[in-house]
Amino acid sequence: MTMGALFAACMAIYLSYMLNDNDKVINRAENIAQKKVPGKFSAYVISLDVHQVDDKTRGSGIVILWNYNEIYRVPVSWDDN
Repeated sequence: MTMGALFAACMAIYLSYMLNDNDKVINRAENIAQKKVPGKFSAYVISLDVHQVDDKTRGSGIVILWNYNEIYRVPVSWDDN
């Protein structure tokens, strides 16, 4: 296997892992926002910051919730141990 093919394979595995992890974080932010506002809304994450300190993962962001009649800008945050 050439170095280029090996590099491409490693990048494909890395990107697949990162995209899957991003989907989990985005879904978590949307779920937290949905719990804060009663009703049926579509959700879109406009801002997201996730970082790890020691063994804790902390996240925060802004989620837009909307339906036919209403729009909400919902701040979200969480801490994992």
